[in-house]
Amino acid sequence: MKKYYRIVILAFVGLIILWIYKQWFFIPNLIGGDANYLFKSMYSNYPLSPYGWTWAGHSGLGGSSMPFLSNEILTKLPIVIFGQKLGFEYGLVEKIGMFMPFLLLAVSSPWILFSGLFPKRSTGFLSSLLFSTNTYILMLVGGGLVYLGITYALLPILILVFIRLLQNRSESLKLSIIFGFLYTIIVLIDLRYAYIGFYAIFLYGLLHVLLHGHKDFVSLASAKKALVSFGIPLVLSAHWLIPLAIGGKNPLSDLGDNYTTISSVVFFSFAKFEDTLSLIHPNWPENIFGKTSFFRPEFLVLPLLAFSALLIKIKSKQERVYVIYLSLLALIGAFLAKGANDPFGGIYLWMFDHIPGMVLFRDPTKWYTLTAISFSILISLTIDAIIRWFGNIKNGAFRRLGKPGVVLALIIIYAALILPALKQELPGTFVSKPVPDEYKKLESFIDSDPRFSRTLWLPHIQRFGYSSSTHPGVSAQDLFNVLGDKELLAKLSDEDSLLSLQEAGVRYVILPLDSQKEIFVSDRKYDETIYDEYLASVRKIPWLREVNTFGKIQVFELPFTRDHVWSSDALIRSYKRISPVRYTVELADQATKSTLIFSESYNSGWIVIFDGGQSNSIPYKNRFNSFVIPPHVKNLTIYFDSQKWVDKGVILTIIGGAIFTGIIILMGFFQKKSPQKKNS
Repeated sequence: MKKYYRIVILAFVGLIILWIYKQWFFIPNLIGGDANYLFKSMYSNYPLSPYGWTWAGHSGLGGSSMPFLSNEILTKLPIVIFGQKLGFEYGLVEKIGMFMPFLLLAVSSPWILFSGLFPKRSTGFLSSLLFSTNTYILMLVGGGLVYLGITYALLPILILVFIRLLQNRSESLKLSIIFGFLYTIIVLIDLRYAYIGFYAIFLYGLLHVLLHGHKDFVSLASAKKALVSFGIPLVLSAHWLIPLAIGGKNPLSDLGDNYTTISSVVFFSFAKFEDTLSLIHPNWPENIFGKTSFFRPEFLVLPLLAFSALLIKIKSKQERVYVIYLSLLALIGAFLAKGANDPFGGIYLWMFDHIPGMVLFRDPTKWYTLTAISFSILISLTIDAIIRWFGNIKNGAFRRLGKPGVVLALIIIYAALILPALKQELPGTFVSKPVPDEYKKLESFIDSDPRFSRTLWLPHIQRFGYSSSTHPGVSAQDLFNVLGDKELLAKLSDEDSLLSLQEAGVRYVILPLDSQKEIFVSDRKYDETIYDEYLASVRKIPWLREVNTFGKIQVFELPFTRDHVWSSDALIRSYKRISPVRYTVELADQATKSTLIFSESYNSGWIVIFDGGQSNSIPYKNRFNSFVIPPHVKNLTIYFDSQKWVDKGVILTIIGGAIFTGIIILMGFFQKKSPQKKNS
């Protein structure tokens, strides 16, 4: 293809990508799906240091952060750097630290992979279009899961580095270090994509053994490669691996049956095999949870083009291996992404139950990633073959017009498939959501109170709702374990609920403004009458007093609220929150033992330390922690004991990171010195 044709088509592809994502550059806040808003006053609630306990767990009642400890550091880094240190508004924090890095990686990484595998082909830029704008990734980042998008975008580079690592012996140490750090980044952002990446490289390693034998894999050089490649992620993950190993239990068990049972997998298996094989997300394009669309047969053009790469005559044996590898990867991704659905859905359920790590995938759609990577490369390769075929046509005019024409035609066909994205009809982060003034006033109202108290949101926390370690937001649906509106209001009106809320430290009950039309809904449509029913019912509760109104945000107050640390038989002089895992308490001198209540969700890891001993947590009403305090104890510390293993892991992570960094610096130093020795 002539240079100026290629430039025009490249510009056309770039414009399509920029047009789809243009809202990200202009709207102030990229909010939607799982992405909520943070006020500046909330930044301090996100320390960079990893802690084994989070105030936000169990919907504001506190909970173990062990299931999420692996991504505690990197996911908070933008908030710490751009929010806490530089004082940027959250809209700018998420753009600079999350959304723009994803977009840059999603455009560049498949192109890098394509160029690395097929260096003599000229259509690598098409892989960028396919990889960054397919329905799966648009639904993922549109739903606010941009961190997952970053790991998704890193996987093509990881695959290429691994392939080069197996092929290149002269730079094996350098490539091993690059692979190790790259894999570490993926691990520390999201374990599921690290797991998917391992499947991808394992498949290529298996093909490599079948073609070249196993001798390379049992050599000392291979052992060194493996030690460095996987040693770096292990050492730099010590802060969460050590507590996990010492704890000896599956951290997901703290999350309940919704995350670990076969029934949850069946429920989340929204995609059918025809969807996954055609790279069409089951929620496209509305992206409404649980609302699946009818199959669109026009998307079959994608697998048709992708698997046509198997028919291309390729002289290079290695490139033929790449085509076979990517085709297998696409099929495996499509098969796993359908989850429990036919055909052979029982295989996925068996894997979920028996293969270590598969419990992470109650939502099977994450496996779309493998198909997206494969299709972006294979389709680009097929289009390159079509261009070459046109180049062999004898008719010169037809040949000159046909080569760029066929590329533009195929791009237009693909654009028609993702037309809702081009028409700016995608929801979530692609739609402007300014922060309502009512929520700014509510934030000022709650944040101005220095005393600890929780806020109960009806029926659950709104995405602009203020929540912090001093004033955790609690979802009423989760607290009462009720989903129906009438059942929830009946539970709230119960007299026993007053004492329950008081002991939970709830001071305010908030009926939110549903500014995004996503809370008070009936049959997936906003219904104003539901809000009115809530307001009328709450106003009838005798022990709730209406204290403030911010537009349609109604704030009610309880008559009395327990503190974070309290006791009915001991005088607490003062207490102080040192960190999420440590509190100091000063008591008045007492001649008899007493009981201290700590209103965080019960966990056996909480202990009380005092001069002469310690006391383990005892469940209080099957919800909170309580401790028996001996007589004459005046000062004590409430401590989450599992944190000591997190701290040891952090130390090992820092030491390991320093060692590996030193090795890299020394490698660079000696590489610069070696040419001088040669010249002398």
